Amino acid sequence: MSTREGNRGTASMLFPVYARTVTESERSWMAVPPFVYHGAVSNRTGVTTLTRAPWPFLVREEGPGSMRESYWPFYGTRLLQTGPASRRSSYALWPLVNWERHRRPGVLFSSDHLVPFYFSEERVAGGRGGSVRERYTRVWPLWSYQALNDRFRLRLLELWPMKHGGGIERNWAPFWTWFERSGEGESVRDTDILWGLARWGVARDGARYGQATAALTWRRRAGGGPREWRLFGLRVAGGGGPAAGEEEASAPEKPAEETGQP
Repeated sequence: MSTREGNRGTASMLFPVYARTVTESERSWMAVPPFVYHGAVSNRTGVTTLTRAPWPFLVREEGPGSMRESYWPFYGTRLLQTGPASRRSSYALWPLVNWERHRRPGVLFSSDHLVPFYFSEERVAGGRGGSVRERYTRVWPLWSYQALNDRFRLRLLELWPMKHGGGIERNWAPFWTWFERSGEGESVRDTDILWGLARWGVARDGARYGQATAALTWRRRAGGGPREWRLFGLRVAGGGGPAAGEEEASAPEKPAEETGQP
């Protein structure tokens, strides 16, 4: 029996068979504690009810700004709401399928997981400097796609079953990445196959380039014209003269006697 103000009442238990609590702030009972439970607890924010019948296979909870229900391992969901911020997370066939949605002022976040085959995350954050959108998608073991605003990278294969950390990116990912395509905006592109065996793209200045192994490369200016071919870094064909605006800078100076200057 409790006589403390705000929590006056009684509690009894026949462990491990049965328990019951009746106070000013709680009314609950348990069977085979803690596996079967039903009760309601009140506080300053409101009343929270919880049912386990039995735990962990069926759980239902509802209170001010929160809701949870779980039919483990088949399906479960949880919602938390605090003012303008909210968070919802769910699962199916635990632990294989999971998804989350977070929202708070200026930030949106979502993720979807199908372990280990599919993983996706997206985050949008707004601020004084503008919004930032970051995305990552992986279909294991086939490919991954990563983007930050208008910059992106597509990579094949993707043998690591989790989102990469720094050590994996530096030491291991290059071994199984036989195709990579990256870019920025609408025009900048770079495609690489088999670690440079074949490579081509469009540079920031609009020039196009390509290579077949590191030995043979070509480049074409943004304004068009013939390709410049190089073999082991030495120009072997094409290229023509200097581009417009470069001729004057690249022309050698004339001797003083030809210009008439002292």
